[in-house]
Amino acid sequence: MPGAAASRSVIAVGLSLAGLALGHAITYAGPSPHAIAREAWLMATGHGYVPGLNRLGLAAGLVVLGAAFLRGLSVRSAEQGSGWLTRRLVAIQLTGFLLIEVTERLISGARYADLVHVLPVGLAVQVGIAIGSVRIVRLMLRTGAAAARFDRAPARQRFGPYVEALSATPCFVGRSVPTPFGGRAPPAFP
Repeated sequence: MPGAAASRSVIAVGLSLAGLALGHAITYAGPSPHAIAREAWLMATGHGYVPGLNRLGLAAGLVVLGAAFLRGLSVRSAEQGSGWLTRRLVAIQLTGFLLIEVTERLISGARYADLVHVLPVGLAVQVGIAIGSVRIVRLMLRTGAAAARFDRAPARQRFGPYVEALSATPCFVGRSVPTPFGGRAPPAFP
């Protein structure tokens, strides 16, 4: 089904972009916890584009989560496995992080010696974020599927138990008290 394949690709690319941005920020927050020193280090290693990448990653992540919820409205799609997404995200994010780091240093003329410290942490962070992203997407798919089932249920089935419970509650028995504003107030207690 061409539509499903395109939808899967959009989810994978959007999540990868969001994961790369988040993983990049986490990777550099660890070795340099002081903001001013970290900012200087990032600028020296060609990371001047990072604020824009973070905004783009956030937007992509939100769009993908919304798309996953909407896709979950189709109950059939919520039951599909997510192994394909995990494998794809891990591959894209590891390759992307490695290419980004090498390219940043190549363009800025910075030393490659930092990569010995940055790459192991960054690659591990990217794997963790990829796995976490898949879990969040699965949650959104299940939430969409639950919303679809809820929407298809008859109103009496959806709200009946709540209406019965509220009507049996003693605080709702009594007379209404008029207010000076002409509206109604909560019921008065006997």
